[in-house]
Amino acid sequence: MFLALIPFYIIIFAFSLNDVFNVKISSKKTLYCFIMFFVLIFTFFVSNIIISTDKANYEYNFKLLTTISDYINGTAKGRRGTEAGFQFLNIIIKIFIKDENYGVRLIVVLCVFGITYRIYQYSPQFLFLSLLIYIGHFYGWNGIILLRQTCALVILFPLLKLIPEKKYFKVIALIFIATMFHTSSLLYLFIIPLYKIFQNKRILIFAVIVTFFMGYFDILSHFITIIAGFIPRGNVLLRYILNQGKSGNLIAYFEMLFILCVALYYKRKLCQNNKYANIAITYLGFAVVLMGLFQRFEIVNRFAMAFNFYSYIILLPAFICLLRKHWTERLLYISILGIYLFIFFIRFYYIFDKY
Repeated sequence: MFLALIPFYIIIFAFSLNDVFNVKISSKKTLYCFIMFFVLIFTFFVSNIIISTDKANYEYNFKLLTTISDYINGTAKGRRGTEAGFQFLNIIIKIFIKDENYGVRLIVVLCVFGITYRIYQYSPQFLFLSLLIYIGHFYGWNGIILLRQTCALVILFPLLKLIPEKKYFKVIALIFIATMFHTSSLLYLFIIPLYKIFQNKRILIFAVIVTFFMGYFDILSHFITIIAGFIPRGNVLLRYILNQGKSGNLIAYFEMLFILCVALYYKRKLCQNNKYANIAITYLGFAVVLMGLFQRFEIVNRFAMAFNFYSYIILLPAFICLLRKHWTERLLYISILGIYLFIFFIRFYYIFDKY
């Protein structure tokens, strides 16, 4: 399977060179629509090859559901713990597709379409570079595997625009809708105050340092253990949040910290060239804070990676504006970035090729 994936990645990388040679945006959009269609076709077939626990659970959930009326009456609720919005999406698809394998594959395609279309909307200047970052870094999880989280990512994309514009009613409405696909979307409520607080670089740097040492000495888990006995369903909180099955990835943490430092140093120039750079830095700062605070708990780190997704999609392409306009320097940047993303791409598919 992996050999079939290499040409796929190379094609995405080749199209990202459009961002080096400054092809007109109108031409880029035409090319992007073509490559997006290719990605969706590829996703439909590759999603059936990769075997994972999440896929089995999604197919089981799809099989359990019948009609909307049965769901409302409680006779066919689907898999326990799956949010209502995602259940309704399954029910609607099941009207047209009865087979659970094809039904889930269609959901996967819709998720990837949602992400690639949002890139089309929010990164018109660097369409293919943003797509390369998505494919190389996030496509495996936020596309093929973690479907509920990916639905939430698609819904919450407009927050990049709405929060800076202070349209808080729409922000809260979108967050509420997203929680119907994945409850962790409630964390996005923190972005509203943090967008203003993290404008002060010193406060952001202080928060990063403090939360890292709090996570290193495991202070927060002791606090959560104490309050769990005084809140509803505290035992669920302990099992879910403090499940120490696998610790967080410190390499990923320091990588994010490095990118955050570069973004803060060049913040003024980045914001001049990309209107979403400021909010993207807030997302990345929050991701670093979360990963530092919960560095021993993989499940929380997954939530942090959602914020990391938005920041990378916006910031990494925007770094190209820090380079001189000579195309050789831009080509070198994209080549280095391509190699870095290809390592992530290989790691994901190498792991899943073993199943």
